[in-house]
Amino acid sequence: MELHQRSGPGNTQILKFILKWFRIPEGRDDLLRLTQLLQAMAVKIGVEHWRRNMPRSMGALYWQLNDCWPCASWSSIDFAGRWKALHYFAAHCFAPVLVSGVENAADGTVAVHVSNDLRREVQGETRLVVTDLDGAVLHEDSWQISAPGGSSHAVGTAAVQQYLTQYGAAGILVWLDFAEADGNPSTRARNLVLFERPKQYALRPAGLCVEVDQHTGASFLLTLTTDKPALWIALDTEECDTRFSDNYRNLRPGDTWAVIATPARPLTLAEFADQLMLRDLYATYAPETEPNS
Repeated sequence: MELHQRSGPGNTQILKFILKWFRIPEGRDDLLRLTQLLQAMAVKIGVEHWRRNMPRSMGALYWQLNDCWPCASWSSIDFAGRWKALHYFAAHCFAPVLVSGVENAADGTVAVHVSNDLRREVQGETRLVVTDLDGAVLHEDSWQISAPGGSSHAVGTAAVQQYLTQYGAAGILVWLDFAEADGNPSTRARNLVLFERPKQYALRPAGLCVEVDQHTGASFLLTLTTDKPALWIALDTEECDTRFSDNYRNLRPGDTWAVIATPARPLTLAEFADQLMLRDLYATYAPETEPNS
């Protein structure tokens, strides 16, 4: 890691910010996952802010897309063409329709925004759900919205002060969802709002469950569910590089996450299932937690 780090203070800076945002990881692999997650969250925060500020800001780019060297890098695709956490995050925060939230701890509110970069209007429902760390629903809000093409605006504000008081800022999770009225999957948007940095949350073992089925001759369909909220679930395979249709997603009880996985070389269903690994944020620092699979 030292040899391939071209920035003098680079590793020091990475570790410093990991310790500011996350708990100390269990090992090298979890450390690497957190470096990717840290990068992805930084870009996501900026992109969502700029998109909410339309028309003052009419676009955002990030550096850099890919890299030609096996090294610590700003790229979202590594030298072998593998997608890092940032590239999966970018698919959501740069999606044509974005739902995002701005938390205000002083007022005890979450302002919900919908940004629509399509050239047409979208109509549908925006939902906000507050849960505790066990996944129990504490509060729900919904707004029927109509968002013109090329616009971004606040669609509603949720008052959550009583839950902040009762559970603490690190005791609640705020889940956002936008679904177009016709059920168009390409405009479906989800997000998560936190009132504290992730290291402050006393997360529970998620109890992740995955069903693996053949999708096509070369790919597999993964269906994931969870008993407790699972934050930033990282999907990976042990020996064979695999491209996932989505990754590093948050999942709450009662929700289902479907992912298509395409290995770089042909694998049988049994071989793929044996190599598949699931690791959420809790598992990166909990030594008693075995990788979910």
